[in-house]
Parts: sequence; C-alpha cells; structure tokens
Amino acid sequence: MASKNNIQWLSKQLPNWVDSRLVSESQAQAILAQYEGDSTFNLGRTIFSAIGALMIGLGIILFFAYNWQEMHRFFKLAVIFSFLIAAYVGSIWFDLPPRKHRPASEGLAFLGTMLFGAAIWLISQIYHIDEHYPNAFFLWGAAAIAVGWVRKSFVQCLTGIILFSVWGGLEIFEYGRVFHSSPWLILLSSTTLAWSLKSRTLLFLSISSFLFLWFFSLVKPLDETVAYFVLAVSIVIAQFGMGLERVTIKWRDFRTVIATPGFIVYMLVIYSLTFSELWEHKRLLIAYENLVQAGYFWGSLIVAILIPVIALVPSKLWSKAISTDIVHTGLMLLVLVLAFTVGPGLFDLNRGFIAALMNLVFLAHCSMFIVHGSKMQRGWEVSIGCLGFALLVFTRYTDLFESLLSRSLVFVILGVCIFFVGNFYSQQKKLPTKTRDELAGVAQ
Repeated sequence: MASKNNIQWLSKQLPNWVDSRLVSESQAQAILAQYEGDSTFNLGRTIFSAIGALMIGLGIILFFAYNWQEMHRFFKLAVIFSFLIAAYVGSIWFDLPPRKHRPASEGLAFLGTMLFGAAIWLISQIYHIDEHYPNAFFLWGAAAIAVGWVRKSFVQCLTGIILFSVWGGLEIFEYGRVFHSSPWLILLSSTTLAWSLKSRTLLFLSISSFLFLWFFSLVKPLDETVAYFVLAVSIVIAQFGMGLERVTIKWRDFRTVIATPGFIVYMLVIYSLTFSELWEHKRLLIAYENLVQAGYFWGSLIVAILIPVIALVPSKLWSKAISTDIVHTGLMLLVLVLAFTVGPGLFDLNRGFIAALMNLVFLAHCSMFIVHGSKMQRGWEVSIGCLGFALLVFTRYTDLFESLLSRSLVFVILGVCIFFVGNFYSQQKKLPTKTRDELAGVAQ
C-alpha cells in the first residue's frame, strides 16, 4: 500500500511524465487512481468522525435515561431500534455516490455499533435477563467484526479486537474460566479482516491480543511449564516475521508487524533472565509434571529449533538470510538451549556466569536492532535498540555500581555509545537506497 508521501510525490511527477510523452494523460490518471485507491482512507478524519458520533450517541442515551423509568418497555425498544437502524441507514446513505463521504459514513457506522452494545445492556435491563455479562462483550465484538467485514472498516475491526480482548480478559481474570478456543477465534476473525484491509496496525494489535490471551489461558493447565512455552512461541513468531522479508518484496512491510509481538515477549523474558537472583536455585522451574505439559515442553522446543534452522537455509523461495537476522537467530538458539537445560536443572552452571551471558545476549539483540534499523533507515527500530540498551545499563547501574566514579563512567560510556549510534544512522541515511539494501542483505 502506497504511503501518503509517495502518492504526493507521484502526483507531482505525473504531469512531467505526460509532458515528456512517457505516458498519456489517461494512463497518468489511471496510475494515480490505482495508488490513490489504496489511500482513500483518512484515519484522522475517520477517528474524529467516530468520536463525534460517539458523543452524539452518549447524549441521546443520557437524554432518554433521564426519563427511562417512566417510559413503557415497548416504547423503549422502539427508541433503541429506531436509533440503531437510523445510524446504519445513515452510514449507507453517506457511502453512496454522488454524496460519498467515507469519514461521515464510518462515524455513523461506529455509532450504530456503539448503539448495538447499548441495546444489549438496555434490553437485558428491560426484561431482567440475568446472564453471564462477559457474553455481552462477545456478541458486541462479533457484531463489530461482522460490520467490519461488510464495510471493510478499520474502525470496526479495531472495535472488534478491543471488545473480544475485553471478553477474553474478563473470562480469564475475573471468572477464572478458560476457553482455549477464544484466542484462536480472535486470531481468525480479526487477523483475517486486518489482512484483507492491508492494515499493519490492526494486524499488530490482533496478533498481540491473541498472544496475550493465549499465554494467560495456558497458565492454569501448564503451570510452570508455560514459561518455557512462552519463550519458545515468541521465538517462533519472531523468526516467522523475519523470514517474510526474505520471500518477496511485498512482504517486507509485514515483517515488523508479525515479528514485533514475538520480539517484545522474547526480550521481556531475556531481560528477566539478566537478574542473577533468578538463577540462585539449581532448578528454576519444573519442566513438566504430566503428559500434557511434556507435550507442550518438548513440542515447543522442537518447533522453536526447527524454525530458526530452516530460516537460515537459503532456497529458491527466498534469498540468503539478512546478516543481523543470522545473529538474532544464533542468540535465540543459545537462549533456548540454556533455558530448556539449565532452567529445569538438567545442567548446573554458575549463576553469575549465566546472568552475565543473558546480559550480553540482551545487549547483542539491541545492537542488531540499531544496526538493522540504521541500514534500513527505520528510526523507531534504532530507538528501541537504544532504549533497551539504556534500560539494561540503568538496571545494572543500580545493581553493581556503588562508587561515584564507577557510576560516572557508566553514564560516559552510555553517552558515547548513543553518540556513535546517531553518527552511524546519519551516515547510512546519506547512502543511496540500493546501497543500503545491499549492505543490509535485503532480498530483491
């Protein structure tokens, strides 16, 4: 999907191409229409329209709530469904030519979805329906996803992800009920819609919500084994995301979306392992106590080893692995071996040595983020690497250094490192795009 800046550049260049007779006027219009079709969605205007519609809906609800007790229940139902239908009909009306106004249409559709949720609660109140209330969020989320599919709507998909996450979270944390199908329901419904919309934001949120609910739904049945499973799955997802960049140029934008949730979980695990106190006991966590836990333990380990190994092997389907990805992969395999052997107590190593090694692994990953982000000119990736580096330095600063001289040297070293990072990023920015891709090892 073309960015707004790219389309603006293209619209300025096309008249010159027409004047140079590189393309005809009709061809120029067709080219511009092709790319403008991918960016007709204006997120800012749509969000403000949705917020405005929400405020209108709240005003309507509060107005009737003032006299709600005096109203007959049939009149209450008529009011609820009248405003619900009016909102959706209005969204359709604004979506038809010649008055086509997508933000207004999205705002009214969002109002309709909010009124649908309000209708669930109000009807339950009218008829005194005593139901398990998280089910209301499930029905509400399902309606938002359904409207999202019909309208191909970013706002509806986002609403559905939030509502499904609330439903799953309430079931797990408030009622202790685990529906193992709920994370997969969220993944299949919202991720497929996000993919059809080519929205990286929605895809990221959908995958993150899935992982959050999936991991917490396994805490009770897996007990301590879940820590090993979380580590292995995070590595698999990160490796899958990195592998997408090697398949075809069209997949590069989705590398970040898919790999980032895996990397976030993985880096949090590594950061926790940098504390030597966690390695005090010979046996940190029980590997497994029954066949189900053993299946998760060994199955996740095998998959987490196979995926990185396969990702390192070049084939006709993809090019050679990017150099920074090779380092990431090697470090992940090292962490897997240590966590799945030293953690359950299969091997005994000095706790100080293991903690120091985890510190080095964390720093190495941060360095790879900085190098890859600089070469690809992804400022956010460089920032994440620098923030991770600074976080670890400040953590060890409070743990290890007591004298003012040592602490001052820590700040000097951190400042020098950040200075060189900024200089390296600036140097990479001056290189031609093709040269940067070659240095980064990006598949062409």
